[in-house]
Amino acid sequence: MKKKVLMVIEGAVPAVGGGGAESQVLTLCYELNKEFDCLIVSPMVDFGMQIKDDNFNGVDILRIPYLKISVIGKLILLFKLALYLYIERKNYQIIHSHIAGSMSAVSSVMGYMLNKLVIVKMTGWTEVNKGILSKSHRYNFFNILNRFSIKLATHAQATSKYICNNLKEFGFKDSQILYLPNAVDTDKYTSILSKSKYRSMLGINGITNNDVVGLYVGRLAPEKGIYDFLKIWCATNKNSIKHKLIIIGSGVHEQLIRKLIDDNNLNNNIFMLGAQSDINKYTLAADFGVLPSMHEGLSNTLLEYMASSLPVIGTRVSGTEDLVKPGFNGWLFSYGDNERLNEIILELFETSDEVLKEYGVHSREYIEKNASIDVVTNKFKELYRDS
Repeated sequence: MKKKVLMVIEGAVPAVGGGGAESQVLTLCYELNKEFDCLIVSPMVDFGMQIKDDNFNGVDILRIPYLKISVIGKLILLFKLALYLYIERKNYQIIHSHIAGSMSAVSSVMGYMLNKLVIVKMTGWTEVNKGILSKSHRYNFFNILNRFSIKLATHAQATSKYICNNLKEFGFKDSQILYLPNAVDTDKYTSILSKSKYRSMLGINGITNNDVVGLYVGRLAPEKGIYDFLKIWCATNKNSIKHKLIIIGSGVHEQLIRKLIDDNNLNNNIFMLGAQSDINKYTLAADFGVLPSMHEGLSNTLLEYMASSLPVIGTRVSGTEDLVKPGFNGWLFSYGDNERLNEIILELFETSDEVLKEYGVHSREYIEKNASIDVVTNKFKELYRDS
């Protein structure tokens, strides 16, 4: 009989309009379900599916309904979660909670009381900027309460070394901290056609097989840094007509970006395609990826770039600085360091196709060794089996 794993997450599954943590849960469940019985437990949020007992692509989901009334509604949700964990205590063995907020706190306390294996994943941005690992919100009452509770978990999963260091600073034990990045299905991003074939599939007039094509995938939002990146790109790119950019995503900066492109007469250099449901053909058609975020936990987009054998231009933020190694598989700059970014873009223009391909091979090899779905889920399987 398979052991049952409760995947607890504060969000909509399937994800709506993004949701890296939510998408990551499904990625794990698809693989883990081969040996374990995974059930995703999430709140029935207004912007998600309104079905209590559901199944999505073979993964069972339980959505907990609750009153959408600020604090009272949240307390009802947490009470229902605690009650469910207690009533069903004989029917599951493991609690794996994603996003270290209130639902993870309840999961940790109940798991401790019921002698269950509890893994709490720190997704990064939420915890570090406003949650239990936020230095500026260190003494927030709810953060103190959640932090105290989550310390009762068996393991605290950190997806970056930066998060590992934060966990230690906030009193988590070394033996409790589990450094393990997000997982990516490398098979999904393995090229089966030539790059020219993928480019022809895009149907973008203005991109040829001789061009060097960069790709950005993400929200067009201030914290993603793409507008600031493009300002430097536009100022620098007048030196090269063969280097192109594809922008996939939507958001509040969309009109600003369109105006920037128009003002610099770069409509044949930068192509905005809006939000896309499937990015595989874009990553496999590109030559390098762009991730200029102000902050990250560990970006799933970064993993997808690297799994697609793309070198990456990224910022020195949590996760990215662990995976991107300058002179090996990409370039790094500190957010706001426009002088260094300008230098990187000029370096890119001087980088030969052969070196770009070599960087891309290094990216793929690193992901296969450290963040493939097999590597990550095998570690979880070991922990689950020993519970």
